[in-house]
Order: sequence, then structure tokens, then C-alpha cells
Amino acid sequence: MHDGTGAHVIRPRRPGGMLRFETGGQVVFTTLVNHPGTRPQPWLREAMEEVAGPEGFRLVHR
Repeated sequence: MHDGTGAHVIRPRRPGGMLRFETGGQVVFTTLVNHPGTRPQPWLREAMEEVAGPEGFRLVHR
């Protein structure tokens, strides 16, 4: 969540298994889903940067 994810394929954990989800009010079963990824949400880093400086801390990004 913090760094986001790239596009990836979601498959069942068990061989021969199925994925189950609901969309548009219907239940769907499938063997794979192409997930588009998620955008980064760096709320923790932003909060640390906001508080660190005034408190005398220095953040080092690696």
C-alpha cells in the first residue's frame, strides 16, 4: 500500500482452485485475474517528514 504495486496476475493458491469475487451484484468464478496495480499512498512517510524536522530529527532516504 505504501509503495503501491505494479500490474500483476492473481491466481488461486491451490492447484486446480478457483477465484471467487463479486462484481456488479453477480458472483464470478475464474482461474486468474489481471490486477491493474495500485497507486502509492505514502501517508506514513509524509507524516514522518512533517514531524521529524521540527522535532530535530533528520530522515535519510535509501
